[in-house]
Amino acid sequence: MNGSMLFENMVGIEDAFLEQSEKPKKRMSMRVWLSAAACVAAVAATVLVLSGMGQDAAFDPMDHDGAPITDGTLPDGGSETEWKAIYNPAEYSGIAGDRAFAAEGYFTEELSAEEISAIEPEKRADWMNYSGFAGFEASEDSAKLLHILLRVSTTDADSMVLVWISKTPIENLNCCYVLPGEPALSVCGETEFEIYEYSAGGHARLEAYCEQFGLYFAFEMGTEEEKLGQAKSDFETILESFTHYSGGPDLSAVNAEYIPEMINRELAHSEALAEEDFGAYMLKKAPDGFGLENILRFKNQHQDYLSALWSRGYDDLDWTVKYYTDEDEKRIISVSDTENYDLGLYPIPMAESVPEHLRETVDNPIFEIEDLTLEAVMKRARALDDMGDSGGLRMRFTVKYGDILVEISSKGVSPEWIYEQLIALK
Repeated sequence: MNGSMLFENMVGIEDAFLEQSEKPKKRMSMRVWLSAAACVAAVAATVLVLSGMGQDAAFDPMDHDGAPITDGTLPDGGSETEWKAIYNPAEYSGIAGDRAFAAEGYFTEELSAEEISAIEPEKRADWMNYSGFAGFEASEDSAKLLHILLRVSTTDADSMVLVWISKTPIENLNCCYVLPGEPALSVCGETEFEIYEYSAGGHARLEAYCEQFGLYFAFEMGTEEEKLGQAKSDFETILESFTHYSGGPDLSAVNAEYIPEMINRELAHSEALAEEDFGAYMLKKAPDGFGLENILRFKNQHQDYLSALWSRGYDDLDWTVKYYTDEDEKRIISVSDTENYDLGLYPIPMAESVPEHLRETVDNPIFEIEDLTLEAVMKRARALDDMGDSGGLRMRFTVKYGDILVEISSKGVSPEWIYEQLIALK
């Protein structure tokens, strides 16, 4: 099993996974200070998400009594079947990959109580409640079910177990580590589990995989090392519960209620300028010497944007136009609040110099176009002496025009030129 990345953006399991499901255009990365964060920090962030932190309301386990219990519930915190879970140690790698089962037309729907009843196991502990979503691949007027994600509560109110169920193999859930050698198997009843454990920086991560009823299952849980004993007990109880089915989960009961509009196509520059939603805010001309790489119009149920990339050697300019959302409000700042955006105040590595409560705005602040000044744009520019790089000034920030956002990510483009283009859009 190959080591791979769980999620790039640790603000919520579903949102981050949806981000992975997109088909972004090829581009050069501009994220300077965040890209310097260690892989261990990514594992810690994963644990925080899996343990219930940073979630929105959609991730709170719903009040659901579960399917009818045919043979009683599993003992709280204990095991009904005589079996021993063997945890295979995972090793640090630092090499990350992508999820293998993301589809171009991917979208999700929250599971109804009736759908969960058709999917959940027939035995569970009293503390186990379920919520979740189904992932579909859109194709013309139909939708193909790809997988199910169930969120299962544990004895710890700040923790949960995520259970993936799919008709095809589920791999690449691992974050920045590889799994060594042939794994020892843990047998529960007639089901064989591969179970793994990884710890770093005071956090621990548990994973398990099995195949049964002609389906593939993957289980993942994050916790703090000091809570690892109880977390393993809960994890094993949940693994055992998912071996209790009469014929397996009924995936045929899960169907998409509607198919969201999907757009994923490359445009010529002239087409981008004429695009109905965002064309008026697309860059009219590139900097001298820059050539167009591509322009992408993308839309699914969570993302809607027009994005273009120009390059010149090691330099690049990424110009993205999208709608303003309520989520963006927390990044809107005034040019007078220099601590929120002035890169000159924060030496590299910025992951250490930027206060935690300012990281979002310092990374990518949003200026109102009426408030934007050349001085503010200059404060967003920074030169890095990377070997083999051009050494050009780097910038990343966003400008708000009513309900439209224009996001700039550039290297080797002068702040004066960027400022002139943004003011011209006004």
